[in-house]
Amino acid sequence: MNLRKILYFIFKRNPDYWMKDEEGNQLPYLDGMEFIFLSDSTAQVEALRGGQVDYLIYLPSEFVPVLEEDPDIEVYRRPSNTAYVLRMRSDRGPASDVRVRQALKLGTDRAAILEGAVGGLGVTGRDTPIGPMYGDFYLDVPELERDVEKAKELLAEAGYGEGELKITLHTQESSPVPAIATIWQEQMAEIGVEVEIQRVPSDVYYGAENMWLEVDFAITDWGSRCYPQPYLDQAYVTGAPWNESHWSDPELDELAAAAAKEMDHETRVQLYHDIQRIFMERGPVIIPFFMENMWGARSNLKGLRPTVTWGTALDLRWVYFED
Repeated sequence: MNLRKILYFIFKRNPDYWMKDEEGNQLPYLDGMEFIFLSDSTAQVEALRGGQVDYLIYLPSEFVPVLEEDPDIEVYRRPSNTAYVLRMRSDRGPASDVRVRQALKLGTDRAAILEGAVGGLGVTGRDTPIGPMYGDFYLDVPELERDVEKAKELLAEAGYGEGELKITLHTQESSPVPAIATIWQEQMAEIGVEVEIQRVPSDVYYGAENMWLEVDFAITDWGSRCYPQPYLDQAYVTGAPWNESHWSDPELDELAAAAAKEMDHETRVQLYHDIQRIFMERGPVIIPFFMENMWGARSNLKGLRPTVTWGTALDLRWVYFED
């Protein structure tokens, strides 16, 4: 592979950088770095294994088992709040009825999706955007137990008999979204819901037509934020710019506004817990799991320091090669 024909950036060390390590050595340690952009994940992994690159900022879960067996590669894993959100548009269509939303939640086996889609490399979700990475802000309650019969009852109450609810699920083609969609499709069939999967490239999903903001059912990837509030402000309060579910809940709006300005930690914890209860009770999202951050590096590359959010966000000042 000729990496020189692929888009890349070159960074050089600033000899006047102010920061030093504990021994007084000036940072960063390396003289420079090259960041190479490869769109194909298989090509990325092969470049890492072949020594053409030293570090991958994102490692798809399907490559983890083989790389963990490679003595020349180190696989790094950290908790994150990265999630693939199965969202339901709540201002129109079947999911405007809370009973339908509740039924689809009850019909979902989150642990099966976690295992089948990403090999268990994460933790199951509770259908709220606030995951366990956030410590005491997270409402730690048992996972919703799947109940096929109760799901069918709720659908019948909403006017949908066996096989009468048909939905189109819009998904990106990038991993692991297709696997999530397929497993969920099979689970929905068990509660009498027919799911048609429509796959599109990511640049179409997020493109000029804003498919992800318009369609009734879709799976959107949401990355980690440093704290929970941005999810609420960007995607879930009434009129939020990325409110893809078109949800409007006055109680949620009030609690989110209070949490945004609350200075007392314990009070803020309680506000976030109350917000999560609303999501679990009547929210427009199913969050099967939160991914682990995963990245790979050559085993002689040391000093990689992850941030608390993205696995792709590292402090590279401390990186060096071990002889």
